[in-house]
Amino acid sequence: MGDRVEGDTPIYPGQEFVSASGEYQLIFQEDSNLVLYKRNDDGSEAIWASNTYSDEGSTNHSVLVQLDGNFVLYNADGQALWASGSNYDAVKPYILVQDDGNVCLYDEEVEGCHWSTGTSQ
Repeated sequence: MGDRVEGDTPIYPGQEFVSASGEYQLIFQEDSNLVLYKRNDDGSEAIWASNTYSDEGSTNHSVLVQLDGNFVLYNADGQALWASGSNYDAVKPYILVQDDGNVCLYDEEVEGCHWSTGTSQ
């Protein structure tokens, strides 16, 4: 799917985004947990998670890079289960899975990383 999620583009269970190098993978799992993995020869290691696991699964759940710059995971009722808290004066926000192991929220018009998983290796 690539390494980038554009603003206002929903992510659904089972979708994944992989860094350009292929070493890092962000996946919205079927259990409603958004997880960043580091791939290696022995398999994959989770290095960050939204901690939104649900026994009920993630039917109709979604993750969205909102146009206000907030990155949010919603349940089927539209209730926010997790949010980055990165509201700012966004113009064209997007999420990028980077080759250094970080997932960052950037904006094409506003400089800098506005939120990250803090997992730079």
